Amino acid sequence: MRFCSVICEYNPFHLGHAYHLRAAREASGADYVLCLMSGALTQRGAFARHDKWLRARAALENGADVVLELPARFACAPAPDFAGGGVALLAALGVVTHLSFGCEPSAAASLFKSESPDFSAALQRSLADGLPYPRARALAAEQLAEIPADLLAQPNAALALEYLQALPETLVPVPIARRGSGYHDASLSALSSATAVRAA
Repeated sequence: MRFCSVICEYNPFHLGHAYHLRAAREASGADYVLCLMSGALTQRGAFARHDKWLRARAALENGADVVLELPARFACAPAPDFAGGGVALLAALGVVTHLSFGCEPSAAASLFKSESPDFSAALQRSLADGLPYPRARALAAEQLAEIPADLLAQPNAALALEYLQALPETLVPVPIARRGSGYHDASLSALSSATAVRAA
């Protein structure tokens, strides 16, 4: 039996999220889709636009079979702890077989998983220059893998890389390419971003 999981906020739930749930089920061949969703607080430390019950109901009406709450300890944490905490909880359930996430540059994952000596040296140089860790890591990837740092700095990309680093061998990654508007795109479209939906 296959359980595909999604770590999410759904702040608010929109058509891009519905697309992701459908695509995750299809790509993984899952019998069930489980969402591990933040409660009242989001990763940016703000209150979610809608309460967790409404957001969970939207997920259940659009393809999820069960929604569990991601504890605030992880829901409000930086990307490594958000991803690592969520993955650890999913693995501890003992039934989850897949983790699906939206992403842009999945090709960069192997670089971060192995962290070659050249990568580590480039990362340390950027950190010594006073850059924050996500930016330093993106610049190291740009130098060594010719992956644009701006692409790696996008929220979906940063989380995708953290998920891939945190995944145990027992969980299969199921990356789903983002469709529609970019994360920070504030214009409304058929697949608007959560940023645009909140602004509207």
